[in-house]
Amino acid sequence: VPYTMAKFAVQGKAAEMIYGMKGSSPETCTKGQNVVVSLQSGVIAGVVAATISHPADTLLSKINKTGAGGEGSMVSRLGNIAAEEGFYRICTVGLVARWIMIGTLTAGQFGIFDIVMGMVGAKKFHLVDPAKAHELFPTFDLTREQQIEIYLSPYIEASFNILSHHIKLM
Repeated sequence: VPYTMAKFAVQGKAAEMIYGMKGSSPETCTKGQNVVVSLQSGVIAGVVAATISHPADTLLSKINKTGAGGEGSMVSRLGNIAAEEGFYRICTVGLVARWIMIGTLTAGQFGIFDIVMGMVGAKKFHLVDPAKAHELFPTFDLTREQQIEIYLSPYIEASFNILSHHIKLM
């Protein structure tokens, strides 16, 4: 869970920062430029996510080896492995290779995501600060059914665009 959360949170923030440094926004850039930003921010997100999950993955790899950590419960074996290896080694051994692997993989994921989103005409959604929801969505006076219809309409439209695109390809 921390790996995935870090990946998405960092990618979004990194993309914002890259656009800010360029003095542009996704709306003012070409599709190609937006894909480049997705790739760049994907590398950054992958490196951060790899760093966050590396100690736990290192322990998991070691505990799965026969006899690792001695006898006892899984928690005591993990403690034994951590004591044997040391905090620094658990956090750093193999980390550069992991950065390269996860950084490029994550960049590819976000690049493909943006390309496909552009091909089908779908748009990204952004989460809203609940404190500002009334300003952005003056639909709270509507019935629950009306709110659902309004909020789901972009997703329904995106699904329709995807289906239409596939039908045209047939």
